Parts: sequence; structure tokens; C-alpha cells
Amino acid sequence: LERELNRHLGMQDIMQTPTMEVVQNSLPASSVLIDFFVGQQVYAWVLKSSGKPQLVHLGESDAMRNAVQEFLRTTATRGGKTLSTGSESTATALHSLLWKPLQEQIADAKIVVISPDSFLCELPFGVIPTGPTSFLLEKHRFVYHSDATRIAAQAKIQPNRQGAILAIGDVNYYSHEK
Repeated sequence: LERELNRHLGMQDIMQTPTMEVVQNSLPASSVLIDFFVGQQVYAWVLKSSGKPQLVHLGESDAMRNAVQEFLRTTATRGGKTLSTGSESTATALHSLLWKPLQEQIADAKIVVISPDSFLCELPFGVIPTGPTSFLLEKHRFVYHSDATRIAAQAKIQPNRQGAILAIGDVNYYSHEK
């Protein structure tokens, strides 16, 4: 009776994890999903809208964590002022450890869906430099999901979604105007 009631109410899928094929079919043709796993080592599953998923080993988590923390420490800004002067080698190290091993699988994907883990949740991937004055966000649109399978539960990601946007910039949090 309970099984029949759940089926009638549409509850049979609530606890069901979508298959890889369902997640893959939810991705637009010009996108790629990167699902990270951080343990003692860092791995990334790379899934495109077609083809087999690829598992990429990114190295030891301590080295990656240090590179991410150093990058964030040296590039973080507050009130328009850099907290400390970052070196080009900091950005280059992070790019080499994290992004370069994934580049072949990502190729020219317009949308990169990121499902980060652990300390990677703090990293805005789009600000990783690709050169002295260029960044990943100039080549890819980034979408973040805490759980990669949630893609299947939502409407498909639209590469050219139209709509209103509220953008606020040049806010001075340190101004004491009355």
C-alpha cells in the first residue's frame, strides 16, 4: 500500500539518485561538469553532455590546499585594496595544479558546472588567471552546485538565458557618510 501511495503521489523519485546518463542528459551540448573529490588526494570526475566520464587525478590535497589558500590570501581584496601582493607564481602554481590537468577535457566548453568539495568550495574558479591579464571567466561561464546530481532535478541549464539582472558595484563599505 505504501509503495502504491508513493507511486501515486510521485514520491518514488525523492530518494532515488539520478544515474550518470540522467545527469549527462541534463547538460547542454556546450557544457562540462566537474565533480571534485578531496581526500588525501584530489580527484575530479569530468562529464560532458556525451561520451564517457573521465577521472582526473589532481595530486595531493595538502599541496592543492596550500596553493588555493595562498592564491586566495594574495588575491583577496577588501574595499578595493589588495590584502597582500600576490606573485605571478602563486597564480601560475594554482593554474598548473588545478586547471591545467583538466584543460584537455574541458576544451572549449562554454559552461563549466563545478561541484566543489572541501577547501575548493572557497575558490571562485573564474578568477584563476590564464595569463597576465586574462582569467578563466573570460572563456567559460561557471555554474556551481553543491551536489552534481541536483542538475537532473532542475531545469536544464540554458547557455543563453535571458532575463533581468541586479548588479551592484563600486560599494565603499568603509565610507562613514551620514
